[in-house]
Amino acid sequence: MEIATVQIAVNRGEWHVGMGPDPLGLASFSGSHGIMYQSSSPLCGDCAEQDHMELITGPLVSSIGKAHNVSGAQVALRWVVQRGSPVTAGSSSTKHLIENLDLFDFTLTDAEMAQLDEHSTPPGSELAFDCKQS
Repeated sequence: MEIATVQIAVNRGEWHVGMGPDPLGLASFSGSHGIMYQSSSPLCGDCAEQDHMELITGPLVSSIGKAHNVSGAQVALRWVVQRGSPVTAGSSSTKHLIENLDLFDFTLTDAEMAQLDEHSTPPGSELAFDCKQS
């Protein structure tokens, strides 16, 4: 930031359920500098298949989704949106792309947000953990 000649507008990084409400302090750091923190890989991106599926059909997101008549993936995406972050979730399925956009007809309760905040799996990628140690 000391050498930037243009105000940084967006900081894009991995953020999904399992990484906590402020991964590596990046969301709060970005916000304190007027930078939008944008979630990439909100459904775990390049994670192992088991971790990826935990955010789509796992027991926590599925049980919360059932209460709102939405999918587990929609719950995982909505959690990030309610944390104040735009998300970029890709899919090769038209059905999933439409579902990924349908996040604004329900709101997660404070209790549901707390459950998702406290969930510790799946973790962030090794890259995210390497950054934390630097």
